[in-house]
Amino acid sequence: MIRDASTTVGAMRAAGRYVVLTPEELLDRVRAREIRTVTAHPQCAGLPAEPSRESLRLIGDVAARARLRNPSPVAPSERDR
Repeated sequence: MIRDASTTVGAMRAAGRYVVLTPEELLDRVRAREIRTVTAHPQCAGLPAEPSRESLRLIGDVAARARLRNPSPVAPSERDR
């Protein structure tokens, strides 16, 4: 369990436990393969629902754009179907 008393984005960044990025920063780091797995906690600590949904939508947009540039390879068993 991670316990953190951060109440602002700046405090979260300073805590060193989280990576807080804009969508473009995330996309750049995914494309550079600096980040391979994205974990989101959209409603941690009781964050409001609407900003949480927007955050998930933005992460989905980044994932879609990253896939367009670097599509996943098709497994040989699926290629032969």
